[in-house]
Amino acid sequence: MEDAAKFVAGNLALDFHNTVSWKGDIPFEDNILESYSDVLNWAVRAGILDTSSAQDMAEWANAAPVAAAEGLSRIHGLRDVLHLVFDAAARGEAPSTQTLSQLNDWISCLPLRLRATDHSFTWEWTVFREDPSSVVWPVVWSAANLLRSDQLGRVGACEATGCGWLFVDQSRRHNRKWCEMETCGNRAKAQRHYRRKQLGRP
Repeated sequence: MEDAAKFVAGNLALDFHNTVSWKGDIPFEDNILESYSDVLNWAVRAGILDTSSAQDMAEWANAAPVAAAEGLSRIHGLRDVLHLVFDAAARGEAPSTQTLSQLNDWISCLPLRLRATDHSFTWEWTVFREDPSSVVWPVVWSAANLLRSDQLGRVGACEATGCGWLFVDQSRRHNRKWCEMETCGNRAKAQRHYRRKQLGRP
């Protein structure tokens, strides 16, 4: 399911959120993270893991299927939390105290440290076999940074029915309506055209 991954949100945490379609607060179809292997494939596409690290984690998951399944469940739980947080933000609302507490539980687990590069510093992450959900720690960090940034007010939700994808609106007029014009946008245009024809309008 690797080829189904799309990165159109302008933020890693929102791209992770968009690995399923949403109906209200319920993930209901097009889930591209159905297995732990799917998560690893997505993480490689997202630049979180290199291929070697992903293969190493895949071998561990094959040898420890119960632990991998538990990790997958936690990863799905994180996605649910991010939906509650950022769907509320798209409506100009704050998440519930319980939801924010759940996100803070994830943040408290982050084992990041600074690593020096040639001319600057970057964050370094460690993926632990003992915690298969550690694969999505960079997603948690991305979510925390977005919540603290001036970009939070630009979080929007696709207006297509049954999509629910979120994005950071970087359009010049700040009037982005769709996750992708090529998919939801074009479907909406086709539906409007059909309705006009039914009503006999040009």
